[in-house]
Amino acid sequence: MREQDLIFSTRSKQKDKHHIFIIIYFLLILNIRTIIIKYIYIEKFITKLVINFSKLQCKLLASSLLS
Repeated sequence: MREQDLIFSTRSKQKDKHHIFIIIYFLLILNIRTIIIKYIYIEKFITKLVINFSKLQCKLLASSLLS
């Protein structure tokens, strides 16, 4: 191999590694974003459950105070 071919081959491999790194980084960001979205959904769901439970507790307290 000539020296120029060797340099070109090395640069090509470096570019490929760089592209792979960018793709992996992008997928990691998407994965983290998905996890955060799921966490927010779960948090909202738990909040709704707590609010509904507290409303039920208030109704039970009111009915027990009236009786």
